[in-house]
Amino acid sequence: EVITGEEGLNYLKSKGMSGNATKVAVTGGKAQGPEGLDQRYYNPAKIEQKLKDLHAKYPNLTSVVEIGKSLQGRSIWALVVSTTPNLNDPKFYDKPSVLFDAMHHAREVMTPDIAMDIGESLLSAASKSPGRARETVSSMNIVIIPMLNVDGNAIVWSSDNMWRKNAHKEGNSTFGVDIN
Repeated sequence: EVITGEEGLNYLKSKGMSGNATKVAVTGGKAQGPEGLDQRYYNPAKIEQKLKDLHAKYPNLTSVVEIGKSLQGRSIWALVVSTTPNLNDPKFYDKPSVLFDAMHHAREVMTPDIAMDIGESLLSAASKSPGRARETVSSMNIVIIPMLNVDGNAIVWSSDNMWRKNAHKEGNSTFGVDIN
């Protein structure tokens, strides 16, 4: 699969490659709203709901923790996957922890999916039967932060689908820092 323009297609053909081409309109820049964005990807509200749904499905192997607030006051959520998922349980601290985080760059809307896939795959396997996944959640804590840049991502979905940074609003101006 290749994403290219007419010039790229001609180049590939000149190298003896063949295949089918599909033209797709791509938008970018300061779009007003989520034009060009695949609605199946996560925004901050969808992430929060998905984490809560996973906790409801696997209450003995998960906890959902608000680890902080963004500059604009949005919650930053983490999913803890472990046989001891309660941070108030001293047994939690007897095991090493592994951290997966995603969504540093606001416009890279597919990155939370990768972090969520890690959690869902691990939980599905660990809940079914003994095996490697169950051993993993028994011997360590997995902490998944699927969306670090909640403010920047909110901008991507509402006003500028090419926004990359986090966001700090001062008066009528919004500016940000690349948090990668």
